[in-house]
Amino acid sequence: MNSQQTKVVQDTHKQWQYTLTRHQGGNKLIFIQSVSEGTTSILVLKSGTTSMVIPFPLWPAEDYDIHFLEDTRESDHTSTCVPTGKFSFRTKMAQKDVFELYHKCLDYLYSKFPHFLHLPHLYRNKSPWYYDNILKNKGGWMNGYVKNDGGDPASALNGRIHGLFFSAVLNENTGQPPPLSPFGSTRLFIPTLSIFNDRMNLYFADFYCHFEQKRHKVQLVLTPKGTEDDAFCQQRLLCLDPYQNPFFYRQHTQAKRTTTYKLSPNHVTGQQTIWCEVRVRTANDGSFTK
Repeated sequence: MNSQQTKVVQDTHKQWQYTLTRHQGGNKLIFIQSVSEGTTSILVLKSGTTSMVIPFPLWPAEDYDIHFLEDTRESDHTSTCVPTGKFSFRTKMAQKDVFELYHKCLDYLYSKFPHFLHLPHLYRNKSPWYYDNILKNKGGWMNGYVKNDGGDPASALNGRIHGLFFSAVLNENTGQPPPLSPFGSTRLFIPTLSIFNDRMNLYFADFYCHFEQKRHKVQLVLTPKGTEDDAFCQQRLLCLDPYQNPFFYRQHTQAKRTTTYKLSPNHVTGQQTIWCEVRVRTANDGSFTK
C-alpha cells in the first residue's frame, strides 16, 4: 500500500484528532505505532469502510507507522491476517508547540546580538520560464499553491493553506539580498508595503534548521484579516505585533507620514545562520499580481 492510497488528515478544530482514509477493500487490522515510544494501538476497519476518525489522541510533532493486515478468511472457523502494507506519517505541531519554538528561536536569536536592517522590498526568485509563463499565459498573476512538506514536516501549514513564498534574507554587512538563489536566476522585488499593511496579520509559524546547509530559518506568515486562512492561523500559529516583534516589524514615522519596515537579518556565527521566509496569502484564491 503506497502513500497515494492512504492519507492521515488532521482535524481543523481538534488539533489532536486525525482521520485515516484508505482506498482498498477488505477487512483490515491496523496497527498504529509511535516510532519514538514504541507504543502500539490496534484498530479494525470493516470491508467497505474508506475512512474513520482515529478514536484516541496522537502526540503532536511525532512520527507514526501504520501497519495494515488484511483478514483473509479460509473457512467458517479460521482466517489468516496477511500484511498488506505500511504507511508512515508525522503529526502536525499544536499551537503550544509553535509557542515553544518561538521561545527557542528567541534564545537562539538573542545569543547572536541581533540588530535590524531596513527592508523596503521582499523578493521571490524563480526561473526565467516561470515569469515568462506568468506574463504570457496568466495575465501577470502568480497563482498561490498549497504549502508542501518542505522545511519542517510537522508544520501545521503543510497541506492546509495556499500562498506564495517571498524571501527577506539580507546580508548583515551590506543590507542587500544575496546575489544568487537556489530557487532561480530571476528575482522579482515587491514593495513591502504592498503585502505588510493594516489589512494583514503577521504570524510566527516555524523555526527549523537545515543541517546540510547549517542554516536556521524563521518562517512568518501574512494573511488578510478575517479570511478563512487567517482564522486557521489564529488557531495554530502565534500572532505577532506588527509594530514590535523580534523578526519583522513596521515603523511609522509621523513627521514624514511614511512607513518603514525593519528585519532582523541572518546572523552568522560558526557558519550557522538564521534566515527569514515570509509566506503570503493575498487574494481569496491565493494569487498575487506581478
